[in-house]
Amino acid sequence: MSDLTGVLLKRRAWRQPVFLVACFLLAFFNRSAAAKATADVDTGKKAGTVYFSGDSISREDAEAIFMEAVTAKITGDKDLAFDKYSILAAHNKLGATPHYELSSIWLQRNNIPRALTEIKRAVELDSANKWFQVQYADLLAYDGQYLKAASVFHQLAEKDRHPEDYLMREAFLYKKAEHYREALAVTDKLKVLLGEDDEGVLLERQQLFLNLNDVEGAAGEIKKLIQFYPYESKYMILLAEIYQNNGFEQKADKVFKDLEVKFPEDIAAQFALVMFYLKREDEANYTRYLRKVIVNKEASLDDRIKLVIPLLQFKEKHQLAMELSGILAHTEPGQVNALQFYSFRTVQRRSW
Repeated sequence: MSDLTGVLLKRRAWRQPVFLVACFLLAFFNRSAAAKATADVDTGKKAGTVYFSGDSISREDAEAIFMEAVTAKITGDKDLAFDKYSILAAHNKLGATPHYELSSIWLQRNNIPRALTEIKRAVELDSANKWFQVQYADLLAYDGQYLKAASVFHQLAEKDRHPEDYLMREAFLYKKAEHYREALAVTDKLKVLLGEDDEGVLLERQQLFLNLNDVEGAAGEIKKLIQFYPYESKYMILLAEIYQNNGFEQKADKVFKDLEVKFPEDIAAQFALVMFYLKREDEANYTRYLRKVIVNKEASLDDRIKLVIPLLQFKEKHQLAMELSGILAHTEPGQVNALQFYSFRTVQRRSW
């Protein structure tokens, strides 16, 4: 995709684990503060008390420890947060959340096996929590277990009313695992949800067909984009390049000719035609479109200069280079004198 991950982060940027922490913080705040004060008076336990595996921790103590862990996390004391969550996890207090938090800390420490162990335990304790499931799938993917991760996202998609993000991740993971047909099957579902004209889905499908060495399948997806977006030259250019790069020369020629007719003044089309005629060794048309690009101010000056400089390396192209340098100097007065001087000096030296 195509970067599917980028799309995902944009669509669900607000749904982060910090939201979960905030929920617990609100839920426990009032009760925890009172319980901790009572515990300190009745038992003499203070913050920082060390608990051993044989100790028994009350619900009130666990909530107080949880608050200390949350505070440590917010203030950036990751080691203290790790110690507090570890106490809760070791004593099976407050369910899955301590394991989830420990998984996040292990991930930050780049210890993927331990992070996976903790998140797997969190999922076992609370399989209905989708954020635990998402973290589990992300860690599986990070560990290279793409098919297992795809399976988790598949299950999440089946349960969600708006499963687009999960399906995108599932398709991406199948692609990473080189299971291209499975990825295509997932994008079929995405087309239903996002629309037949969704550019991201069609471009992703085009790439998947190419991965399967199905050039016509890839071309078919781009033809749909041309149909849906007839005023965009980039899709005709992409179709021509797909044919050209895969040895379908006659079909590439036809698309480039159609591009020439439909987008004669489009700068992207002109650049594409310069390269097309260069590869075809069609000197007349190459020069014609090179001149068109040089005077087209839709292209940046730097891009136009980059088309001229390589010509200076070939003696037979010196005259053309000087001509184009002069055109640039005329269309961009005061900005390309250095290029003219460089061209002149280069031609002079090569003439010696």
